[in-house]
Amino acid sequence: MLVICAGAFLVTLGCNDNSKITVYRVPKETKPQMTDQVSVRGDAGAIVRWKAPNGWEEQPATGFRKGSFIVRDPDGRTADISVVSFPESAGGLLANVNRWRAQLKLAPVNEIDQSITPLSVDGHQIFFVDMVSEQPVLDGGLKSRVLGGILATGSETWFFKMSGEDKLVASQRDAFRQFLETLEIGKGSATTATSTNAPTPSAGKGAVAICASGWLAGTTAFLNARREFQSFRAKRKGSRCVGRFFAWSGRWRSGECQPVA
Repeated sequence: MLVICAGAFLVTLGCNDNSKITVYRVPKETKPQMTDQVSVRGDAGAIVRWKAPNGWEEQPATGFRKGSFIVRDPDGRTADISVVSFPESAGGLLANVNRWRAQLKLAPVNEIDQSITPLSVDGHQIFFVDMVSEQPVLDGGLKSRVLGGILATGSETWFFKMSGEDKLVASQRDAFRQFLETLEIGKGSATTATSTNAPTPSAGKGAVAICASGWLAGTTAFLNARREFQSFRAKRKGSRCVGRFFAWSGRWRSGECQPVA
């Protein structure tokens, strides 16, 4: 009898529970609105198409750039977005990741780490990179961040890069990945971005002059210089070319002469 009464008491409590059920509405995640598709032909013939987020301000594609944008924050700071391509592997994945790490004053890595994420885009593999400096490297005591995408098409390698103040670039992380996900690689017609101030690279001696004037194209210039060195060595024409070659190589290793990506 006592058990029955206790059970009835509990049922009564449950029936008289006046607590309310609160319903929370979570807004759906919205993707950034994108611009119309742009098609650009690389120097080796590959055509890459993309759509950029509406908030990115398009800039003239100067120098070796195939595309150029800036994005602003409410305080007036800007982050730079560039699209460039170089022949073949352009040194390889880790070499280019370590070049970006050096710009952030980070130590080089010997293997793919957590800052490098492989993505599948339009049937191709692209490596998404997200790195931030460990110490302030910008004016005003601010840290710097780099978001990047490295895409090898076989005949050339494309580099998509955003760099700037840490918090501003971090706020664009989803937009940048969305930008990478719009990439299409293939054949067809393209509107090639116009360079307004890039000289035409020349082989041999010109490779050194290009380096000195800031127009080093990366792997291509290195191969030109190496071919010149080998040619002069074969013809026994003295040490002049040897000195030029190793002086150029030293500037490359020291970071004075690097691709513009």
